[in-house]
Amino acid sequence: RAASSYSLAPDQSHGAADGVMSKYGFEVVGRQTLPSGYSTFGDRYCLVDKKLAPGESIVGEQGVMMYMTDGLTMSTKFTGMAIFSGEAVAKVRFTNNTDSDGHVGMATNMPMACVIPIHMEDYGGQLNCKRGAYMAGDETVKVGVKILPARSTAACCCGGMPPVIQGLSGSGMALINAGGTLVKKDLANGEILIIDSDSLVAFTDTIAYDVRRVGSLLTCCCGGEGMFNTSLMGPGTVWLQTLSYDRLISQLVTVREAAAVGAAGGAAASSGGDE
Repeated sequence: RAASSYSLAPDQSHGAADGVMSKYGFEVVGRQTLPSGYSTFGDRYCLVDKKLAPGESIVGEQGVMMYMTDGLTMSTKFTGMAIFSGEAVAKVRFTNNTDSDGHVGMATNMPMACVIPIHMEDYGGQLNCKRGAYMAGDETVKVGVKILPARSTAACCCGGMPPVIQGLSGSGMALINAGGTLVKKDLANGEILIIDSDSLVAFTDTIAYDVRRVGSLLTCCCGGEGMFNTSLMGPGTVWLQTLSYDRLISQLVTVREAAAVGAAGGAAASSGGDE
C-alpha cells in the first residue's frame, strides 16, 4: 500500500478572522493534532482515517464507515442504556484481523457536520455531550446516560439540553460531531458565557450549567431566543456549533413549506387564467 494513499492535504489558514476570535478566547475548531494512527482529510465535513495495527479495534456509530481495507471485520455490540442518550441500539466494532496495518475511513452521520477529536485525559476523563454527539472512539471510551448537571430546575427544563444527556468517560480518543463552524472556549474560574441554548455541543464536568432570562417580556416574545439563554460558568471548556441538526431540519421544513405554498399559489393563478 502506497504511503501517499493516506497523506494529508496542506493545512489551510483561516487568516485574520481566527485572530479576532482568539483575541476573545475562542478557538475555531479546524484541523486538529491527532495522536498517531489518526488522520483527517478535508477542512470542512472531514473524513477521519484510522490506521489499525494487527489485532487493533475501534468502535463507531452505525453508518459512519465510508471505507475499510481488506481483512478488517465488522461486529456489533449493544449499547444498553446508552440508547436513552441518543445513541443507536448497537455500535459497530472494526477489527484488523490481518498481520499488517489496515485502515478504516469514517464520516459523520449528520449533514454539514465536522468532527471534534477529544483527548479524554486532557479533560479528566469525563465529558458531557448533547444527545447523539458521539461518533467513534477508542474501545477505552465509554458512552453512557447521564443526568444533566444543571444548577436549577429552570436550567434542567429550559437550558436547551434535555434532562438526560450523553456522558463520555474513560481514556483515549473520542470523536464527536457537530454542525457548521465549531468553536472552543476555555472559561476561567468564575467566568460566565451566555449562549444560545441550541448551540452547545459539549462541556467539561467542571462547568456550572444554568439559565438566564433574556430580558423584558417584549424581548422574550420578539427577541428570537425564547425566554432563557444558557449560562455557562467556569472553570472548564465548552464547545459550540453554528448549525445544530434540529435547526437545520427546521430550516429545511420552512423552505419546503414556502415552496409548497408558492407552488399552490402558482397552480391557482394558472387555473384562474384558464377560466
